[in-house]
Amino acid sequence: MTVREARLPAFRRTRLLAGIVAGLLAVTLVPATPAFAATIDTDVAYTGPFLLPSRRPVTLSAVLTAGGLPLPGRTLSFALDVGGPNETCTGVTDSTGKATCTIARIGTAAQNTNIVIRYAGDATYRPGALFVGAIIYAYVPGGGYVVSDLAVGPLNGASGRSVTLYSPDWRSANPLSGGVPAGFFRGWQTSDSEPRCGGSWKVYEKDLTSPSFGLPEYLIVAVSDLVKTSIRTDAQGNQILNVQGEIPHVVIVRPDPGFLGEPDGTATATIAAVLC
Repeated sequence: MTVREARLPAFRRTRLLAGIVAGLLAVTLVPATPAFAATIDTDVAYTGPFLLPSRRPVTLSAVLTAGGLPLPGRTLSFALDVGGPNETCTGVTDSTGKATCTIARIGTAAQNTNIVIRYAGDATYRPGALFVGAIIYAYVPGGGYVVSDLAVGPLNGASGRSVTLYSPDWRSANPLSGGVPAGFFRGWQTSDSEPRCGGSWKVYEKDLTSPSFGLPEYLIVAVSDLVKTSIRTDAQGNQILNVQGEIPHVVIVRPDPGFLGEPDGTATATIAAVLC
C-alpha cells in the first residue's frame, strides 16, 4: 500500500499562513501592563508615647517619609508584639506624613513590649517597618503607692534608682522636701483615680495598710514633696485621721519580687521611667 502525503491546496496554505501571521500580529499589538518595581526607600519615625497604660485606650502615631519628604495618603499599621488581635489599629498619613490611631484597650498585662509600625509599600515606594521598645504599666484600682521627691532625686537621673513603696518605716526611706510626715503613714494611698501630675491623693487612718496582693511587673506611682495630716469629725462625732499629699511628679517602677501586701512588710522597686 502506498502512503501519500496529504497536502493542502496551495491557495489554502497561503490563506492559513496569512491567518497565523495576522493572529501573531494581533497578539503582539496588545499593550502589556508594565510591571513597576518599587525603587524609593521609605522611613518610619515613631512620635507616640513609650509608656502605655494597661486596660486603657492608647493613641499611637508615626510619620512616614521618603527622601525627607512626607508621604500623605498612605496607611500605617500599629500593633503590640505581645498583644492580641484587638491590640492593633491603622491610620492614614496626612499632609505632613503623620498617621494616628487609637487602640481601644490594652488588655495585655504590665510588661515590656515593642510597638510595631508597618507600611506595606506600593508600586513606587518600598515597604517600611519600625520596632520601638515600650513599657506597659498597671494601675491598682482603689489605691496606689507614694514615694518622696528626695528619694526619687533629680528626674533626669531617676531611672534605675531604688525606692521604697511601702514600709512601717516609710518616712525613713522617703525624706520629703516639704517636711517630715507622720510616722504612721506607710506609703499606701486610697485615691480612686490613677495618679497624675498636678493631682493629689489621700488615705484615711483605717486604710493605711496595703491590701494583700502581688504587684504587677510595672506600676505607676505618685511622687510627693509634702504629706499632710488632718483630723475630721464624722456625723457620729468620731474623729477620723486623714493623710493627704500633692503629686508634682509620677514615675513608673518595677517592683522587686517578694512583697505580697503584708501589713508589716516592705515593698521596694526600681524606677523604670518618669511619666511626668
